[in-house]
Amino acid sequence: MEREPLYLVRGGDWRGNPTGQLPLKHSGPESWVDDFGEHQENITEEIERG
Repeated sequence: MEREPLYLVRGGDWRGNPTGQLPLKHSGPESWVDDFGEHQENITEEIERG
């Protein structure tokens, strides 16, 4: 029996979740990919600012 995939965004990294941010469940893969792309753009902007 196969389960439907979950598209989650979780706070933190390998050290844990120090912010206590609750996981965000996306409705499907398209929504998850959009969120991922926005996050990458934010990181790029922060790096460019210094």
